[in-house]
Amino acid sequence: MSVPATMWIARPDSSITNLLITDEFGWGSHSACGETSNACMTANVHNGAPTYGMAQSICNRDRTAGLTDPGADSQSIHAIWLDIQKFQSGLLPHCKLYPFMEWYSTDQLATVSRSMLGANAGLLIEIGRAYKLPFMEQGVNYHFCFLGAYDANHASGKHFYLLNPDRVPRPSGNASHQYGGDWVSIQDICNAGLCGMIRVFCP
Repeated sequence: MSVPATMWIARPDSSITNLLITDEFGWGSHSACGETSNACMTANVHNGAPTYGMAQSICNRDRTAGLTDPGADSQSIHAIWLDIQKFQSGLLPHCKLYPFMEWYSTDQLATVSRSMLGANAGLLIEIGRAYKLPFMEQGVNYHFCFLGAYDANHASGKHFYLLNPDRVPRPSGNASHQYGGDWVSIQDICNAGLCGMIRVFCP
């Protein structure tokens, strides 16, 4: 199914409804938003659905590889990029790292987004003032989410579909604790301190 020239969607089936994430807590970690967002990205670009098991597997391999803070499971955008290089070689040719920077502007995010129009693609993002995001737990600064879709024609100026592993209140989801996202604006994202991105096209 082709993607309209005014959109991008991170699934080969081009279904926004099928874009899902899990929370970062249900399998035992309290700081694994990077690994959980990585699982979300990886599952969706392969037309699948993320699970706690996928996030835990990524967390375990990154602990062993030294790609997390000891005992904390927290990561940098560069550590997620290294995970992709080391463990997801099939995905690597379809990814581009926009490294840590304080801060990416709305113009810079718009430029990256325009490079994805009409494609099956998504953005794993790092933000530094996460507490400013809509539907976000208070007191959280550095955090990872996945932008699963963009629609230039979406109502109310909220063009980006944000999948957040720390959404508050936590959606009920299904038996696998999967849930969808929220439409947010480019200002919502950049006001929350956009500081890193990994762009991915579906392989």
